[in-house]
Amino acid sequence: MGDLLDKTFPFGSTLWETCLIKRLFWQYTMGDLLERIQASVEELEAQLQTIHACEVNGYWRLLDFDYEMKLLGHITQLVDSESWSFSKVPLSVSLEELGRLEPQ
Repeated sequence: MGDLLDKTFPFGSTLWETCLIKRLFWQYTMGDLLERIQASVEELEAQLQTIHACEVNGYWRLLDFDYEMKLLGHITQLVDSESWSFSKVPLSVSLEELGRLEPQ
């Protein structure tokens, strides 16, 4: 499965942005993956979670490492600026704040 998603170009990368404009990449929905991979929905979801794939606009993607680090930096800054405990970060407030900085 990782091989399939590797062909999608990591979300957040410069290459992804270029391919998005030119429509040059593979896109896989859950249905597409189920057609190509012999696994149950539960097994497929577990594997997607294991490889840290995420669903973006209905398509499954791997995140670019630099993009992940950028998001982690935003989250760390938010936690620090709000003086939150790392064990009690409010999801809805975080998503709202981060939504202003990055696409959902």
